[in-house]
Amino acid sequence: MRVYLKEAELKTPAGQQLLELCVRILADGKLEISEIRELRKWLRQNSDHCKVTAVSYLSDIMNRIAADGVIDRDELLELHLAIERVIPRAHREQALRARRSRERLLAQEQSSRAATAPDQTPKTPGAGRSEDPALFCIFKVRGVSFPNDDGTERQAIIRRCRAGEYLELRRDLENSFSRNAMGVFRMGGEQIGNVPEYVARDYAPLLDGGMDSVMVLLNVTGGTRDKPTCGVNAVMFVYATSVSQSALDDFAQQTLRLHAPHLRVSRRSELPPGRERLGFLRSFLSFLGLSRGS
Repeated sequence: MRVYLKEAELKTPAGQQLLELCVRILADGKLEISEIRELRKWLRQNSDHCKVTAVSYLSDIMNRIAADGVIDRDELLELHLAIERVIPRAHREQALRARRSRERLLAQEQSSRAATAPDQTPKTPGAGRSEDPALFCIFKVRGVSFPNDDGTERQAIIRRCRAGEYLELRRDLENSFSRNAMGVFRMGGEQIGNVPEYVARDYAPLLDGGMDSVMVLLNVTGGTRDKPTCGVNAVMFVYATSVSQSALDDFAQQTLRLHAPHLRVSRRSELPPGRERLGFLRSFLSFLGLSRGS
């Protein structure tokens, strides 16, 4: 879906105002709370311009990420990239340069902090106790409203997803924004989003160091008339390859009983041939009682 302001839209007062507002907001490469409030106010005042795709696109994202009254860092990035996306290519270069300059500065600061940090143990909430056989994290997949590089729409892909299906985690070592970037894909290879940065920064070093992982889709949110954008909640387990299958099975059952009781259904099925991984996936899927999503 093309959401950038078209030439005809730029000739309208609303289109011109939105362009000027977006360019000004992105001029320094970061979003301030005051700028977000200004944009949200403008979008509300101009909601009647729903025929301008950029207005409805930004309004949808703004309403979703601000619904709980808190905008975290990953939602801030999602909004930043969305604002960039509505700017026509002819006006986008300055915004891109400003963001990349800001990203380099943040990366340098992060590297400096990491070099002096005494403890590298993951601090992600819900990571588990030191005696557990695996670490786990439940999170909301980020970047679900963006298109993929091949032109496919993540929202269309997510609408085909089902609770209980396995998701694939892929490291994105060439990502210019984060050295810890991890993409989230369906087993067929379709990308639906990314692991949040606050999760990736803790778990990417563990995966790079040889640990293994498995991810399961917990539920799809939204997709309704009042909340049209679909979201995805997932659980990720990270474990050493030396951990026994029985220990992983028991830990997975305990975790899902507590955090995802809706996945416990009576129907049972097995993982299709070729999808076994350390024996853990077969028994874990049997516990869930769900087959891998198509």
